[in-house]
Amino acid sequence: ESLDQRLRLFEQRVMPAADATVQATRQAYRNDVAPFDELVRAEKTVLDARTRLLRLKAERLQTQADLLYLTGDTP
Repeated sequence: ESLDQRLRLFEQRVMPAADATVQATRQAYRNDVAPFDELVRAEKTVLDARTRLLRLKAERLQTQADLLYLTGDTP
């Protein structure tokens, strides 16, 4: 349940916020308001968040597999 909650948080809040930040930073960079390094930082933040999300998904799948193994159930 904890992993599911963390996944929902990432999918519903963290990723949309990171994506919105990148979009805003891209627009600011296009308008010569934001420096390139700020755009790179925003893009890196999104990539880091996506990596964390993928790790959470993998951890959840591993946990499900472990539980299925322990209970003898099949998916």
